[in-house]
Amino acid sequence: MNNINGTIPQNARWNWLEYLDLSYNQMVGTFPVEWVDDDQMTRIRSIYMDHNQFNGELPEDLFDIASGRLMQLLLSDNRFTGDFPGDYKLTTFMQQLELQNNKFDKIDKDICDLNVFEEGELVNFRADCDVCECDFFCDNGLCYK
Repeated sequence: MNNINGTIPQNARWNWLEYLDLSYNQMVGTFPVEWVDDDQMTRIRSIYMDHNQFNGELPEDLFDIASGRLMQLLLSDNRFTGDFPGDYKLTTFMQQLELQNNKFDKIDKDICDLNVFEEGELVNFRADCDVCECDFFCDNGLCYK
């Protein structure tokens, strides 16, 4: 924790970044759409944005980041809303995905196919059971894989 507050800077140069850890701060704002739309994160493999105050909906084409080679995405304990995007055809590299304690309405069922028993490499998945359609272990309202 660095006690960073405010929003993620726009127009920053993210092209060579492979690991981004903004977790456990007081950051606000939405997920930067330009990361997806402008191909700014072509080398990124790990994004940690958990335990902040980020909000809003995530881009539908979220997993186009890094051409589907994103391995870790931690968004838990924020205020993200809407449906967590689906369409994971290119995302077989995802190993860790944590989404719990947000305000998602639904997590797309395609997420289930990312686990190691199906088509992907996902070994750590956490979400709120009331929005998760996957048939995973639920305990105290949280969905685990």
